[in-house]
Amino acid sequence: MKSAIFMVLCIPLLIVPGCATPTPPPLEDTVAWAVCPPVYISGTGTYDVTIDYTALDDRDVVAAFYTEGWSLNREMKQTVAPGSGTAIFSFTPSGNPPPGAYHWKGEIRPQGGIWSDSFKDIYQNVTVDDPAVPAPGTLLDGSGEVMRGTPLVLGKNLPASVAFAENIDTWNLIKSHDLNSVRVCWVDPWYKANGHGSWTVSEVLPHLDAVVNNAETAGMNVVINYHCVGNPDFTLLNEFWTAVAPRYKDQSFVYYEIANEPTFDYNTWTSQAFEDGIKAAYDIVRAQAPNRQILLFSFNTIGYDLKSIVDQYASWIDWPYTTIAYHLYGGNDTYYVENLINNYRSVCTEWDYYGHFDYIRQYYNQYYNSQTLEQFGSGWFDWRDWGDTTLDEITGKLIPDAHAKGYWWGS
Repeated sequence: MKSAIFMVLCIPLLIVPGCATPTPPPLEDTVAWAVCPPVYISGTGTYDVTIDYTALDDRDVVAAFYTEGWSLNREMKQTVAPGSGTAIFSFTPSGNPPPGAYHWKGEIRPQGGIWSDSFKDIYQNVTVDDPAVPAPGTLLDGSGEVMRGTPLVLGKNLPASVAFAENIDTWNLIKSHDLNSVRVCWVDPWYKANGHGSWTVSEVLPHLDAVVNNAETAGMNVVINYHCVGNPDFTLLNEFWTAVAPRYKDQSFVYYEIANEPTFDYNTWTSQAFEDGIKAAYDIVRAQAPNRQILLFSFNTIGYDLKSIVDQYASWIDWPYTTIAYHLYGGNDTYYVENLINNYRSVCTEWDYYGHFDYIRQYYNQYYNSQTLEQFGSGWFDWRDWGDTTLDEITGKLIPDAHAKGYWWGS
């Protein structure tokens, strides 16, 4: 692309005693995503593309959609006056583009200019999925990166864990270890089910606000997880998502994990009543937060045929907005999970450190499951006790192992 050269004239400002100092004019034309555009879409949908701009003169702010090889599919533009603001585009790609890799692009140009005149460009990778056909692979975040992360916990009975989660220093420390995501688990559904005190949905909302704000400040992804452990209370589940789904519906770094390990039993998964309960919660999120990515299932084991369960539910799943979550526990081998990954977009939202429990297995003669997941090309989140307010296993086990065995993902 052609670059532009600017001459800046330095003119002294006259300061009059008793008057406010004039605001200096902007120094350059700039654009930035106000909200990152969606990274998974269907070719037939319409999407909000919002671009913050600063303009030195009358300019065209442009939103464009390109193929993987940078052939233009469609562009839209708004002419803006000098100053700063936000351009909002209601964008429908042209011609129902087929599934595949594409790019969003934002620009600021001279009024009436073309792409090669652009002063500033911004980009975002995007995948077009067929709503009726799942895509294999792993979930990528808004920067096109594999999601790797660790959990933080919210719960009435765990004040130290809540303080740890709400401390921005915790997030910055996690990020410093080249992890880009945090799975925030609201564990009170388990406490309530087992007769202990618990927060109500309205009581946990300010704590969720705090961690979402931390994610935004730190520049990280956050997965909000309703953390039951089998036997979900569907009434509470629906109440939670009715409140939470619209609350962060415009924040592209927020992901919704419907329910943690809602059952341990294959036959329960395949019962119509249970499927209906899961679908009701899913439908709430799809209706209230139509651009958010949903993590569904959160299987507690890889020891039975995961794909066959997903196949049963597949007819009502909206695939551009849905990823299958699983936990790397319990299987004697990885056949079922590899079959899942090869057919559906997926992410491992829990693996634990070998030696903690007997359901934590080793695969391919690899000591920690992190190495296996990197071999699969799967995103992942490790696991630790709800009351653990350290990153000791990440720094003392995971990172040394990754460096020693050549699967380190970071810089």
